[in-house]
Amino acid sequence: MACRPAFRVGPAVDKKQFETDLHYIEIAKTEATLALGGHRLDSGDLAKGFFVAPTIFTGVKRDMRIAQEEVFGPSCA
Repeated sequence: MACRPAFRVGPAVDKKQFETDLHYIEIAKTEATLALGGHRLDSGDLAKGFFVAPTIFTGVKRDMRIAQEEVFGPSCA
């Protein structure tokens, strides 16, 4: 499942948050199954900002770090 073409993905607020988002994705990949996304969007105009593809994990359990800590990234709008 991905954002519909009519939707836009917003960037992380700054480089630090962008790197934090990607770091948590790497952690989550060791615990759960990456079903979609999880990478930097860097083609065309997106290369100018801190964009992460919409990301979905499956098999997440309550005791996993990805479920316990709040990671704020932008979503489809």
